[in-house]
Amino acid sequence: MRYRNSFISIEDKHFYLYKGCISLLLLLFLMIMPDDFFGMFELYHNATPSFIDYKWLDYRFGIVQLIILIIGIILFLYHKVYSVGLVSIYFLIRELLFKNNVFTMHSYEMYLTLFVGLSFLILTIYSAQNYEQLKSFFYAFLFLNVVSVYINRILSSSVAEGSRYHASNLDVGGTGIICAITLFYLLEIKEKKAFDYFFLIITTIALVMSGSRNSVGIFAILLVIKWIIGIFRREDITKEEIRHSILRIIAIAIFIVAVILIFGHQIQEVLLTNRIFTTFLSGNIANDDSFDGRSRSIAIGLDIIKDHPFGISGWFTNLQEETRMRGFPTFPHSDIICFYLMYGPVTIILYIYVIIQMIKNKGIHNTFLWPLLFLLLYSIISGGAETNFKIIYIYGVVIYLFIRTRLEYERN
Repeated sequence: MRYRNSFISIEDKHFYLYKGCISLLLLLFLMIMPDDFFGMFELYHNATPSFIDYKWLDYRFGIVQLIILIIGIILFLYHKVYSVGLVSIYFLIRELLFKNNVFTMHSYEMYLTLFVGLSFLILTIYSAQNYEQLKSFFYAFLFLNVVSVYINRILSSSVAEGSRYHASNLDVGGTGIICAITLFYLLEIKEKKAFDYFFLIITTIALVMSGSRNSVGIFAILLVIKWIIGIFRREDITKEEIRHSILRIIAIAIFIVAVILIFGHQIQEVLLTNRIFTTFLSGNIANDDSFDGRSRSIAIGLDIIKDHPFGISGWFTNLQEETRMRGFPTFPHSDIICFYLMYGPVTIILYIYVIIQMIKNKGIHNTFLWPLLFLLLYSIISGGAETNFKIIYIYGVVIYLFIRTRLEYERN
């Protein structure tokens, strides 16, 4: 389908951008800028204090983020998004209940991260002239971020740990997230074009290049579940087909394990993904230091919730101090646990709301269902205290597009 008034007039509707929507093009430009760009003309800076050994926090808030935040606030007010106002009041009251709060400690990074991410989200929503254009923007957003992994690899400026590579303004964990949701989104497109298959291939390679074992593992598990559900959902399936499908699953699993065991080191050298393959080649994931550390961090996070049922004041170092008192240097490696500790019970309300929306989606082919399922599972067993607005934005835009897709289906 060709759109006559499009900025890029090509057959592929994925890149459907109206001529008048300069704001969407500007947003795409901003979304592939490196993190240093958003720290330019620094207005606020907070880093891990000297008394904490594990130096992780280095948050910078610059003039670009301030402009986005101001525009976001104006849009929230203009469009009367009362939910954001109520949540803001909740955050203010909640913080004032703590003696050492974000105001007394002058530590605003968690809330700035949240509201800058939400500002980018509302800018995206109200810049798009319709639902199709919003989906096209999302497709372009995913594509540019995947391509940035290769650009950073070529420029050799993105090596984070050994041979792990990341997208622009994302760490390797965030890169794994965006690659995994891209793969699920592409797989759910019913009428794929040749470019979609090309996009699938480069995204798969980018996911492996990121070395994000959590994303790879969660993606693989959900992909198998998706495949099995697809097989048994067919109404005309016979017992013979079920038997053959099970045998195919077993055969593929054996083949994959055999390839890893025989050619793992060669593949490792070619793709430079030793973190993923070393874990599987060792033959014991449970003994992997990262696995043990993450499991322990989650257990400590639950222990903090037990001591602080309504969470703690939302400043990053406060969370590190809580984990340090329990003998752990970093923070709980779980988004939902960190969100709950830093933002309080409103986190659970949001998760319940999303689950309800997923239940309402029953019987609807929603291309954002599996990306959302991935994010939900990832947020439970991986992640951490997010101080990158782009992660907040990714969560927000996937949730919004999932709900919007369901509403568009019901409307039509």
